[in-house]
Amino acid sequence: MDEDILRGREKVIVWIAGLANPLIAGFLFYYSWRKKFPNKAKQANTISFLALGIDLTLYLLLQNWFKLSNTF
Repeated sequence: MDEDILRGREKVIVWIAGLANPLIAGFLFYYSWRKKFPNKAKQANTISFLALGIDLTLYLLLQNWFKLSNTF
């Protein structure tokens, strides 16, 4: 059961893929691991939702910042 936890390199790969494209990465990791490694799948899904939140927050902050910087 130890191999059913995201560790080290796998966790880094899931985070990078999640930040690059959280919806597709989350979908791919979750559905490829859900039967054989259910805990890994759940962790990857959680990371993809967190990455989506980070992406949306950064998008909104940067969008507002660029709007403000272009008004001067």
